[in-house]
Amino acid sequence: MPALLMPVSCNSSDPAILGALHRQRTDMARYQLDPTDNAIIEMLREDGRAPLAKIGEAVELSADAIRVRLARLTADGIVRVIGIVHPSSLGYGALGTVVIDYDGPLQDLVDELRKHPEVTFMALMFGEYNVMCEIAARDDQALQDFVNNIIRQLDHVERVECWRTLEVVKWAVQGRPPPPHTAISNPQTHVEFDELDIRLLKVLTESPRLTYRELQDRVGAPYSVVRRRAQALFRADVIVATAVVDVVTANPHIMAQICVQLGPGASQALDTLAADEQVHIIVRISGRYNALIELSCESHEHLAETIDRILHLEGIRSATSYVVTHYPILPVPWALAGHQRNGNGRHPEIGSSDASPSPSDPQKAAGRTTARAAAAVQRRVSKSAKR
Repeated sequence: MPALLMPVSCNSSDPAILGALHRQRTDMARYQLDPTDNAIIEMLREDGRAPLAKIGEAVELSADAIRVRLARLTADGIVRVIGIVHPSSLGYGALGTVVIDYDGPLQDLVDELRKHPEVTFMALMFGEYNVMCEIAARDDQALQDFVNNIIRQLDHVERVECWRTLEVVKWAVQGRPPPPHTAISNPQTHVEFDELDIRLLKVLTESPRLTYRELQDRVGAPYSVVRRRAQALFRADVIVATAVVDVVTANPHIMAQICVQLGPGASQALDTLAADEQVHIIVRISGRYNALIELSCESHEHLAETIDRILHLEGIRSATSYVVTHYPILPVPWALAGHQRNGNGRHPEIGSSDASPSPSDPQKAAGRTTARAAAAVQRRVSKSAKR
């Protein structure tokens, strides 16, 4: 196993360990993004389906030149243009974080897991485990079956743990959550969808820049129907196209996953962490840990300070850290942002009706109206297609 990817115990803010990580990290070659690359990425983050000609006009390049740059960034794994949806819109009722102690060629594991659409995120990292994945499944049984029948059966897998996501405290898409008033915030929207809608959403989540002709070939439906359905999904914000970036490779950021065990006062501790801009994701999980936190820091020394601060919060009993070295599979930015505690002091569970907007909140009520409008559009489109 390459020295860079050897598991390193990082269960505390040990300065010696983090100093060694910093020296190794400094020696790594960084992917160089020029100002034009950054401008292209920023435009795609705002609108993942922006025409190449429009992007080219903004940066004073031809559409062909933009196509070449985007192809390079995509092929190098730096940028992924993807569609944001709520997991339940694709029929997923369970999300699980799987950590793997893998003692073989890591590229073999990467190649194998890329074959499975259930794997929506993969990170290589320092820590007790050297691989972390997110698995999206129909339900808990399907999640367990995937872990037992696929992951545990792979060669060189020494140990596996699976932590089922229970509730979402914070979910920011690379620090930029989707607007809370859009239909993608409503986990019940998919109830109105038929099989074609779901097939379109699954394809568009992976490749939102496909042309309608390409979509027609992928889903096997008439062009006119595919065009109307896809336009309706985007117009109603059931799916939003954006770009995600491998911030570990492209930017001087330290990305870390922190697993914590909670005690009395946990709710206040998690709310305090959620208010921190460097914290992107907080989810409550099952297993030997109670919560998983994703955050970014400017340096490993800054990470050490952050871990110390987390450990000093009342309600945090312990913290185990994993430092991300690479994202072989860039994360799907699920539309789970903006969930706040409800009147019972709980965060809504993924797929739970508790996650529906409250009529007392005008912005969330608007989200529910948008979702109903989206469903109405889908019903009209479906009737039109049948005719």
